[in-house]
Amino acid sequence: MKIRRMELKDLYDVLRICNQSFLEMARWTSRIAPMIIESIRKYPELQLVAEEDGKIIGFLRGGYIENGLKVLHIAVHPSYQRRGIGSALISKFEEIAQEKNLKRIALDTPFAKGFYEKIGYKCISIEYALIYEVLGKEIDDVENVEEFKLEHIPYIIKDLGKYSFDFLMHFFKVYESDPDKSFIYIKNSKVVGGTVSGTNTWNSDLVEIKYLIAKDNHSKERLLKKVAYRASLQGSRWIGYKTRSREEYMNLIRKGWKEAQLPYWWTRYEMEKMLS
Repeated sequence: MKIRRMELKDLYDVLRICNQSFLEMARWTSRIAPMIIESIRKYPELQLVAEEDGKIIGFLRGGYIENGLKVLHIAVHPSYQRRGIGSALISKFEEIAQEKNLKRIALDTPFAKGFYEKIGYKCISIEYALIYEVLGKEIDDVENVEEFKLEHIPYIIKDLGKYSFDFLMHFFKVYESDPDKSFIYIKNSKVVGGTVSGTNTWNSDLVEIKYLIAKDNHSKERLLKKVAYRASLQGSRWIGYKTRSREEYMNLIRKGWKEAQLPYWWTRYEMEKMLS
């Protein structure tokens, strides 16, 4: 086996590995192909393939970060897994970093945390992905939580202050596709929280919460319940929420949420290795 720089002529073979190896959305040609092409064009020195007897059996797509490199995608053909090919690709990538006097390798993974820990990587952050199944549940409407309308903008700005920037930016990103899935919670004539949600790009059964701001846990729970209520009316199966807070994660688990195991909605482990 040898590891060499990826070339554009390798694209078909690399895409077939993506189709056959990834559980997550990177297996979809329409999603991954433009990324690979752009990476070969912009950073050819960071794109690698593993080759055996003239057949491409694995690849690594890389990019630059501050003081280091990042593994953007890595996969090995199913017939060649558990033979050290992934480790060899990572090792070569680390060599490239050292040749460039870069000291850090970073990556995100939904499913391979244990593999990376075995080769010296540490988990530095977790983004938990949770889902709540609305199918088969009787979910009541929530008082004082209203669908967000354009005429609410002045109240958002007045009552949420600096958080209104993010709320409005997220809202207008879904304004055309999902204008009826954003809500504000009004208490004592003031806006004390708001959430923006939209249908997941890859699965219409999942309504994902794209932004949530609340002044306390009670307000947050009411907003989440309103999203679940609207999702149940529209026939969706799940609502999804992501958080970096372990405390919030555990609190939602206690309330019936589950950690997601969906290929398009997963917990993401951020891994890092410092090179000597």
